[in-house]
Amino acid sequence: GNCLNDADGDGICDELEDDLEDDLEDSHGFETDNVGEVTQAEHVTLFPNPMNDGHPMVYLQGLSDEHATIRVLGTDGRIAWQGPGIPTKPGVVGFPIRETVAAGSYLVQVVGTSTTSTMRLMIQ
Repeated sequence: GNCLNDADGDGICDELEDDLEDDLEDSHGFETDNVGEVTQAEHVTLFPNPMNDGHPMVYLQGLSDEHATIRVLGTDGRIAWQGPGIPTKPGVVGFPIRETVAAGSYLVQVVGTSTTSTMRLMIQ
């Protein structure tokens, strides 16, 4: 969160950005198209953001696929948490990440049958 060099303003330090992409491609077997670019489907909302101790789960609202999974990625490219969610009401899915994810800045990748997006998440 305290980058000296962040030319594209995406919250990922330039020194780590290339390493993050390489690590994801090498260790997880998928191509990245500049993971530093954050794209978000207009209809999907991530909340609460920022998270704090009072919220054990992060929620996605507006998902058409309640079986979507997420990956919570640290700025170093490591997967801090991944898994499916728990539908809480129509269009809202909760993900119990707080028990295992430390405070910090993350990227959340949402993968569903009709939705793929990446959003920033801050945990306090």
